[in-house]
Amino acid sequence: MESITVLQIKQLPNEIHQLVIEASNEGFRHLIRLVNEYQAGTNRFNKHSEALFVAYALSEIVGVCRLNQAPYSQEGSIRRVRRLYVSKDFRGFKLRLDCF
Repeated sequence: MESITVLQIKQLPNEIHQLVIEASNEGFRHLIRLVNEYQAGTNRFNKHSEALFVAYALSEIVGVCRLNQAPYSQEGSIRRVRRLYVSKDFRGFKLRLDCF
């Protein structure tokens, strides 16, 4: 089994475009929105407790997930997962996260 590394990152890596193409070919357009929102500056994952996570297998991006503040949360402590995508070849892998 290939080793998968999940990293919290601050900027979209250039390699994200290969994953965007794969998702688009499957009919999923949400990664295009992720890139567009980031490039436009409307969502840079930089508010309190927001984050962008990328999963790598070797040097290839195989997954992405955004964590944002829930827009309707009264106290601001609720987060929601957005723009989650896992490469077709890596779906179903069991992944252990030691950081949570």
